[in-house]
Amino acid sequence: MATKKNPAGSPRRSSEEKRKIDRIVKLYQSGWTLRRITEKEHVREDKLRKILTARGIPSGLIGHLTRFPVTDPD
Repeated sequence: MATKKNPAGSPRRSSEEKRKIDRIVKLYQSGWTLRRITEKEHVREDKLRKILTARGIPSGLIGHLTRFPVTDPD
């Protein structure tokens, strides 16, 4: 059975995947480092960078800013 695709042609994401992406972006914006997010969310760094870039975070800024980890926002 073929995977349904959205109008843009990419596969649709489940609500669980969407929540995980939202959580990753929230962690990054709250000051977590890429390494810490990859360890917590079990995501490869290259995938993490793609997620952040897709959410509008300029790729030149990802991982290059001094980050000050804070408590888990959840």
